[in-house]
Amino acid sequence: MASNTPFSIDLQKMFLEIAISHPECFVRVQNIYKAENFDKSIRAGATFISEYAEKYTQIPTPDQIKAASGVELTKIPNVDDA
Repeated sequence: MASNTPFSIDLQKMFLEIAISHPECFVRVQNIYKAENFDKSIRAGATFISEYAEKYTQIPTPDQIKAASGVELTKIPNVDDA
């Protein structure tokens, strides 16, 4: 089934991986971040990240995301602002 956005699932997943790898990036987009805009195959992970960040003021680990949502994400090493 097609996503409601022009961005591929791989690109959406990469966005989530950047968010969990570089929390400052997530903080910058938090005001416009909407889990419902993600493809339904990864939406549970996007929702968990948002809810966890709001509740605990930190980003969940990939293991926490997988356990809570079934969505498997990987941190991207050496992500920076460059």
